[in-house]
Amino acid sequence: MLTQRTRPNVSAMDFERQTITSAFLGGLARLEELHFDSCVFQNIDFASFKFSKTLFTDCRFQGCNLSNLNPTGLRWRSPTFQDCKLVGVNWSRASLFMDAKFYDCKADLCSFQSLELQNFACEESSFKDCDFSYAKLNRATFTNTRLEGTNFNRADLSGADFRGAQNYLVHPLETKIKGAKFRLPEALSLLAALDVQVES
Repeated sequence: MLTQRTRPNVSAMDFERQTITSAFLGGLARLEELHFDSCVFQNIDFASFKFSKTLFTDCRFQGCNLSNLNPTGLRWRSPTFQDCKLVGVNWSRASLFMDAKFYDCKADLCSFQSLELQNFACEESSFKDCDFSYAKLNRATFTNTRLEGTNFNRADLSGADFRGAQNYLVHPLETKIKGAKFRLPEALSLLAALDVQVES
């Protein structure tokens, strides 16, 4: 059963622990000043809905299409994306984007430039041609994630875990990598960035 709480003298509406579908969103009079807390969004094409001044807290997105989403004015606190398509999103424009996790997602051509992304996680995903330049990725994980063409210039990758990640290029002199974890043979790309040759 749908439960909706409207706070007195405040125009925002709160939804807690709801399963959100396209039909649910279509039934709302407006999509601004909303707060979704611990909700599950299922199989929604976000191109059909224009959110404004909305906060997503501890929400899970399953099988959704968020490609080319404009996150301006939106806040994302601890979102989890599962089997989603998120191509071409400039997350740097979001009012808040923290503690995000991606599983089995396609998130190519996204920008995370200069964001603070501690505890960022992506597994079994595609993050090709993304921009993480100047981002803080302390303790981030990129397990079995494809990273070809992705820019980590001047990022802080201290303690990050790249074991199982594929086709990444990290310049060890221009990126902080203290305590980061890598696995052979992909770790040889660290030497490629230094323009040296390694022979077996």
